Amino acid sequence: MTAFTTGVAFNLAVRLRVAPDGPHRGGLYELISPHGPPRGNIELDRRLLFGVEYADGRTATNISTNGWPPKHHDDREPTLMLNGGGGGELSVDNTFWLFPVPPDGPFTFICSWPAFGIDETRHVIEHADLTTASTRSTTLWARQPINHQPLPPPPEPALPTTGWFGRATRHLRDSEH
Repeated sequence: MTAFTTGVAFNLAVRLRVAPDGPHRGGLYELISPHGPPRGNIELDRRLLFGVEYADGRTATNISTNGWPPKHHDDREPTLMLNGGGGGELSVDNTFWLFPVPPDGPFTFICSWPAFGIDETRHVIEHADLTTASTRSTTLWARQPINHQPLPPPPEPALPTTGWFGRATRHLRDSEH
């Protein structure tokens, strides 16, 4: 785990011996991801159930009905967000972003995957000093208010005219005329 001033990042690696049955547009990734397209067509007992519990009892899971960004979100309520990753049918590596920073004390990971016979399992980090660690982060700049106004599209970049990139993008330049 890596602690930042506003949250923590951690990696989840999933490895299977046998690919999951059934057609899934997103494959194994879709059975793990907390947010994204509606999951109404995937039964809950087929999905990896993954969550965390803070020392003060607050929780966050990869089971979301809220979408992202969450509507009417309270910054004190933990949110577990997929922050990138990928893989194939037998292997997925995901980075998760969890905010706010958990308080110091026991921090628990919980998972269950009924489709693969994995009962609810817990792993407790007894003395997770995540708040303390987050205070050692360097703030690069003060937090700015979020501007929800749509940005204008960026200008088209000038295409190279010489070298390999000039040759490789010639068809793009020719289609502009």
